[in-house]
Amino acid sequence: MSENGKLLGGVSGAGWRPGVSGNPSGLPRNTPKVSVALAKLLRCGVGEDYQLVSKADELAQALYIKAVRGDVEAIREVMNRTEGKVRDVVEIVDESARAELAIHLFIVRTGLPREQAVRWIEQAATAALGDGK
Repeated sequence: MSENGKLLGGVSGAGWRPGVSGNPSGLPRNTPKVSVALAKLLRCGVGEDYQLVSKADELAQALYIKAVRGDVEAIREVMNRTEGKVRDVVEIVDESARAELAIHLFIVRTGLPREQAVRWIEQAATAALGDGK
């Protein structure tokens, strides 16, 4: 127990103790990040001198130079690290595949067995369409 009467480490007693890191072998604070260095480099004007202060700056500059020279993979990496990765969108054209995907997602979200999930979806569709009348 601490001075204020609370259990150290939270309710269970298994949480973090005061003064103890929650991720002792994690990335140390203030470690330079390549994405931050890339953003800093991209803010520099053309012909403006870019000061290398860390290894992250060196990596950012090397990646930037490859991208400027037309390396498509380097361009993609610069864009992903500075603007975020573009999500892949999959369009399903086949109606049976669309139905299977709907059934699969319903099973994943509800945990129901396949037969029960299909029956539930059919009942919901019938009710939504008003028995086709």
